[in-house]
Amino acid sequence: MTRSEIKVPTLKSVMTPFPYAVEAENTLSEAVEIMRSHNIHHLPVISDETVVGILTEQDVKWALDPLAPSDSGRDLQVKDVCRKEIFKAEIDQPLQAVLREMVKLRNDCVLVMKNHRVVGVFTTTDACSALADIIEKIEETPEDSVA
Repeated sequence: MTRSEIKVPTLKSVMTPFPYAVEAENTLSEAVEIMRSHNIHHLPVISDETVVGILTEQDVKWALDPLAPSDSGRDLQVKDVCRKEIFKAEIDQPLQAVLREMVKLRNDCVLVMKNHRVVGVFTTTDACSALADIIEKIEETPEDSVA
């Protein structure tokens, strides 16, 4: 294999499959329970079967500020806290295009879509893992096969 034969992956091969979502009308406490029970940090927000936002661990931390009164945030609905501006990308998009857009938008996650449905999430953690895999492939390629 030569370095020119190393293919840049698409989102499909580097995303985290994502079967979990939360309804916009759910309480923040219900969303937190989903995130904890499945050890996830990004949760798509759905209303009428349409993605309307994404709830991140950081959003939850800000809403449940420990300096606020103890019951503050507990009655909030997901729609009150989630990010409404969502970066979505199609499952077959090349990784480099998605990474450039993430940097441009200063976004830490992307909802991966197929046929207008969320099929996964791609985060900065996934990006680091994909980059490490690509670098390993390059390092494994013998120097004399470099074109």
